[in-house]
Amino acid sequence: MIEHWQQLQNALSRLGLVDGKIEMITVSKQKAWLPQNDVVLVVVHAAAGKRKGGVVYSLDGKVLDIDKPN
Repeated sequence: MIEHWQQLQNALSRLGLVDGKIEMITVSKQKAWLPQNDVVLVVVHAAAGKRKGGVVYSLDGKVLDIDKPN
């Protein structure tokens, strides 16, 4: 996963939060939201003021989902 750190840092631009910051990185199967999921996901949570969003990555760095800020 370390080799994909640059991609994680690009989460801010993917979310349109270039003036924001990464608040948290979660590494989990996300069973609470995805009960059928059996793979480990990396979720990058970011915010710029009240605008918040996240990018979900697989362990190989592939973007699986983007939760754009509103």
